[in-house]
Amino acid sequence: MKRTLLFIIICEFCFSSIMSQSLQVLDGTTPVTNGSIYYVWGDSLTGTKMSLKLNLKNISSSTVGVRSKKIETSLISGTSSNMCFAGQCYLSTVFTSLQAATIASNEVDTSFIGEYSPKGHLGESIVTFVFFNTSDTNDSAWVEVRFNATPAGISESTVSNTEISNPYPNPAVDNTTFNYSFAQNTTTAKFVLCDLLGSKVIETEINDLNGVLNVNTSNLNGGIYFYSFYADNKMVLTRKLIVKR
Repeated sequence: MKRTLLFIIICEFCFSSIMSQSLQVLDGTTPVTNGSIYYVWGDSLTGTKMSLKLNLKNISSSTVGVRSKKIETSLISGTSSNMCFAGQCYLSTVFTSLQAATIASNEVDTSFIGEYSPKGHLGESIVTFVFFNTSDTNDSAWVEVRFNATPAGISESTVSNTEISNPYPNPAVDNTTFNYSFAQNTTTAKFVLCDLLGSKVIETEINDLNGVLNVNTSNLNGGIYFYSFYADNKMVLTRKLIVKR
C-alpha cells in the first residue's frame, strides 16, 4: 500500500516548557518541532493499517526513562488507533505504554510506530502522540497525526493527476495566484487558507478543473498561513504562504 506523507510545523498547545524539555521527536534524523502536524494517507480497506514511524532523542545531559501516550482527538466511529514503543505493540485499548524506554544522553530511540486501522471507513481521524519523561510528566514532546482513509486507489490517482503551482508572489501583499489542474474524475474542489492556530480565514470553491485561482490577501494580517487544496473532500496539497505587511 502506497501512502503520501507530509507534515506542517505548527504549535497549537504546549505540554511542557521549553526550558525543561529533554525530549525531541525526530523524523528520521530531522528534528521535529513540538506540535507538528503530520498527514498520513492510505486506503480504507478492511484489514489495512496506516503507520507513521518516528524517532525520539534525549537532548538532555542525563539518562531519562520515556513512555508514550496517545490522545484520540477525533476518531471516526468504527476505526481504531494503536502504538508500538519500547519493544512492545499495544492494543487499541491501551492509551499509555506499559513499557518505558531508557534513553541515554544524546542517544536516539527508534522503537515508536503510530498505527491507524480505518476498517473500511472513509475520512480523517486525528491522534496526538505524546512522549514524556517518567520522572517529570511535564517534560514531553508530541506530534499530531491526521490519518486520511480514502477509497482504494482513488487518492493516489487523484493526487498524481493533479498539478498545482507554487503561489506567486510568496510572500504575498494584496493577493497571490495559483495555476491548477485537477484530475478529470474530480467532482468537487476547493481552496482553504488557515492561520497558525488552524483557524480557517479563507475558503473558496473551485468550479473549473483547470485554471488560475487568485486569492485576495489584502485583509489578512501579516504572518505565516497554510493553504490547502481539496479534491472530492480529500486534501491533495498543503503548503506555507507568507503574508507581508
